[in-house]
Amino acid sequence: TLYLLVIPENFTDLYKLPVEVLNSIREIACKPHNVSIEGTSKVSLFLYDNNTFVLHNFNDEPVTINISLKEKAENLSDLLTQEKTKLAHREAVTFWRRVYAPEKFTASVELPAHSFKAYKIE
Repeated sequence: TLYLLVIPENFTDLYKLPVEVLNSIREIACKPHNVSIEGTSKVSLFLYDNNTFVLHNFNDEPVTINISLKEKAENLSDLLTQEKTKLAHREAVTFWRRVYAPEKFTASVELPAHSFKAYKIE
C-alpha cells in the first residue's frame, strides 16, 4: 500500500489539522509498530526497541494523550516515577465479519506543558 501525504506550502499549517486527521496519520505511520497515540498536535512519540517509548508535549498547556497498543500488555510503567497505568481493552469494531477497527489496549495520560514522560510496556 502506498500512502501520499500532501504537505501544505506553509508546513506549520500541519499543527492546525483536526485531531481526527492527526490520529489517522499517526495510525498509518505507526502501523508497523505496537504503539500509537491519539490527541492534539505538538505531541511527539519516540519509539525504542526495548518496549519503551517517550511522549513529548511541545504545547504551552497540559494535554491528555491516549496511548494505544496493538498487543495485550498488563500496564505501562512510568520510567521516572515507577507509577503503573492500567490499560483498558477497546473491542474491535466489526460488521459482517469485516474488521473496521482492530482491538486495542489503551490508556490516557496527562502531559504537562513542555515536558516529556518515558514509559515501559509490561
